[in-house]
Amino acid sequence: MVVTTSTESLVTALENVIPGLLPSGFERDQAALSTLGIRGLGLADVVEALAGLDRAPAWWSALYAALDTVSGHDPLAFDALAALPVPLADGRTVRGLRGTLRPVAGLDAEALTALAPLGLRIIHPDALGAGTGLLDRLGAQPAEPRAMLADPAVLAAVDAADDPTGLDDQADPLDVAAAVLTLVQAAEPRPGERFGLDRILLPDADGGLAPAAELLVPDSALAAVVEPDGYGLVDADWVHRWGSRVLHAAGVPDSFPLLRDTDVLLDPDSLDDDLDEVDGFEDWIDHVESLCPPEAAPMVLTELAAVVGLETVRPGAWPQALDLLARTPALRRAVLRPARLELADGGKLSVPSPTAWWLSRNPVLADECPADLIIGEDTALAGLYDPLDLEDAPTVGEDTEFLTALGVKTTARELLAAPGGPDELLDRLAEPDRPVSRSQLTDLYCTLAEVPADQVSPPDRLRATLDGDLVVTDAEDVVVVDAPDLLPLLAGRPYLPIPLRYAIALADLLDLRLASEVIKADITEPGELRDVPEPVRNLLPDAPPTYVEHDDLILDDGTEVDWRVLDGVVHTSTFDGLARGLAWAAGRWDQRHLVAAMLAEPERTAELLVEVDFE
Repeated sequence: MVVTTSTESLVTALENVIPGLLPSGFERDQAALSTLGIRGLGLADVVEALAGLDRAPAWWSALYAALDTVSGHDPLAFDALAALPVPLADGRTVRGLRGTLRPVAGLDAEALTALAPLGLRIIHPDALGAGTGLLDRLGAQPAEPRAMLADPAVLAAVDAADDPTGLDDQADPLDVAAAVLTLVQAAEPRPGERFGLDRILLPDADGGLAPAAELLVPDSALAAVVEPDGYGLVDADWVHRWGSRVLHAAGVPDSFPLLRDTDVLLDPDSLDDDLDEVDGFEDWIDHVESLCPPEAAPMVLTELAAVVGLETVRPGAWPQALDLLARTPALRRAVLRPARLELADGGKLSVPSPTAWWLSRNPVLADECPADLIIGEDTALAGLYDPLDLEDAPTVGEDTEFLTALGVKTTARELLAAPGGPDELLDRLAEPDRPVSRSQLTDLYCTLAEVPADQVSPPDRLRATLDGDLVVTDAEDVVVVDAPDLLPLLAGRPYLPIPLRYAIALADLLDLRLASEVIKADITEPGELRDVPEPVRNLLPDAPPTYVEHDDLILDDGTEVDWRVLDGVVHTSTFDGLARGLAWAAGRWDQRHLVAAMLAEPERTAELLVEVDFE
C-alpha cells in the first residue's frame, strides 16, 4: 500500500500503524502501482486507520507535523482530516478538532491537571509542535481562560456537580470549584467583572457546600449590611487561597444581585417564579394599574432591572446599603432609570422602577420612608411632608438625583408632574393632622388646576375653607366660588380658597359644583336706575353704563347683601358694593378698591388716578 499524498516523514510516522506501507515516492509511479495491484490510500483512509489508536502525545505531534506538510498539496485535505484523532490533556483521545482547545503559554501541566474535572477538550501539550498550524486550521482554538469559561463543558460540569442523582463518575464538587476558580484567576478579572457562574458549589464556613450566589466573603460590602442569616460565608481557607476578586468574579456576590428581563407581561397570574425575588413586585404592579384606566391592561414592561434581596438588610445598616446602591453603577441605574410600559390601548407610561418604588415606601432613609420626606427650599409642600435632615443621611445626603429617585420630594410642580403625583397631593391634603396654611392651600390648588384632567382622580375628601377656617370635609359638600358676590350666600358651605380665574378649571378637574350652580338668589325689591359716574366709566370702559341702587338689597332668601350682579346688571346699596359690582362686571376685579375710593371721595379722583400710571 502507498499513501497517495506522501512524504518520508509521514511514512515513517505510519510504518507501525499501516502494515505493508511502501516508502515515499512509490505513489508517483502510477503504472507500476496499477500493474502490481498496489492499493493507494488517501488521507481519509489514513485517518480511519488511526481511529482507536493508542499512542503517546509526542507520536501524534510527529504525525501532525507530517500531515501538515502533505495537506498543503491536497485540495481535499481539510475534509479528509476532519475526524483526525487528538489526544487530550486529561488522557482521553477524541476525533475531530472542533471544540478542542490548544494550550497557550502559562497553562502548565499543574494547571491542566486542575482543569481535568471540567471535561474540557484541551489538547495534550506534548501533541503540539510543528503541526500546530494544521490543528488550528482544523478547528482547534487557543485555550484562553475567558474562552474556556464560556465553554458549554464548564457550565455542564458546574450543573453536574450539583446533580442530586450522584452518578458514580461524577466529579467532586470541590474539584470542579477549584478548576473553575483556576480559570477565573487566570482570566485576571477586571474590577466588577462577572462570569455568570453563581451556581457553582463552594465550601461554606459551616463545612457544607452552597451555591456561590448564596455565600458572601466576610469582609465584603454586602456582608456588612445584610442580616447574618441572609447568606452563608465562604470557607476562610478558600477566601485566603483565591482572594475576594476571584470569588466575586466567579459568582459570590459583593453587592445586591440584579434581576434582568425583557418584555415582562404584568399579569400576577402569569409571572415567572424569578420575579418573586423582587421585593414588592406584585404590589408595584397594583400601583401601576391604579395609574391607568382598565383598558390599559395588560401592560408590558419592556425592560426590567430590579435589585434583589433588599429585605435582607439589617435595620440599622440602611445608610451603608443606600450608599452601596448609589455608588454601584448597575444598581444605581436600577433605582434611577424609570420603568417604561407599553399599554394594551397603545399608550406608553414611565413610572418609578420596582426597586425605587419599594425603597420609597419603606423606612430606609433616616428611619422614614423616602416618599414622606422633602428637601429643598420650596415651602409649598411644608407640613405635608417631613423635612429630611441631611445629617441623618450622611452617605447620600448630597446626592439629590438619587434622593429624588428614592421618592424624596423637592417641589410641588415636580410632584404634580410625576405619575400619580396629583392624587398623592390630594390624599395628603385630606389628612386633617397635616398643617397647611390658607395661602399655601391656595397656591397648591392653583398649581393643581394646571394639571391635565386625565391625571387626576376626583377625591372623596378635600381640604376647604369654612367660615374662615380650613377643614377637611366630604368633596360632595364643597363648591368652587365662581363669582365674588356669592360669598355672602354660602351659608356654612365649604369652598376652595382659589382665585376666580381658576374656578371653572378646578371644578372640572375635581368634579365639584360651581357656587353659581348651587346658589340661586334673586332680588325681590326694585331699585332706582342710576348712571355710572363718568370717571369710573373712563377707568372701566367695559363696565355697564348704569346700575340699580337699592336702599336695602335683600335677596329672595331673606339675605341682605351690599351688591349683586344678575344678568349683567349691577345691584348695590353701598359705594363699596357698587365698586365691587362694577369691577366684577367689567372684568377688572383688581380695580375694586380704587373705584371704591373714587366713589367715596370724588374730589380726589385726579389724585387717585395718578397712581394708575405706575401699574
